[in-house]
Amino acid sequence: MKIIINNKVFDAVKIFTGEFAFSISDAVSVLDCYDALSVTVLGGDILTDRLIHNYDSWYYNYDDTLSETENSKNSKAIAKAYLKNYIDKNGTAFYCVIVTKQKGWYRTIP
Repeated sequence: MKIIINNKVFDAVKIFTGEFAFSISDAVSVLDCYDALSVTVLGGDILTDRLIHNYDSWYYNYDDTLSETENSKNSKAIAKAYLKNYIDKNGTAFYCVIVTKQKGWYRTIP
């Protein structure tokens, strides 16, 4: 399936209703697209190349004392750092499910 985020097209695999797995390399690019959309990333899960959860994950503690813009920026910085570090240590043969606070930030192409 194809997902359109901020006019960029990504390949994705539908995991559960409303959840999509991107290749871990594409996940970093997806986060870049979120920059223009002010999407807050609450966390994510890493899946094997066979789309099985391997229990590696990260999360962002949403801070109510910060603005939505600050939370969005901080959450993406944490997500990008986690994914880049994961790729450096483990390679790119993984998928990533990204959990966001906002909904409706994408369109699908069957």
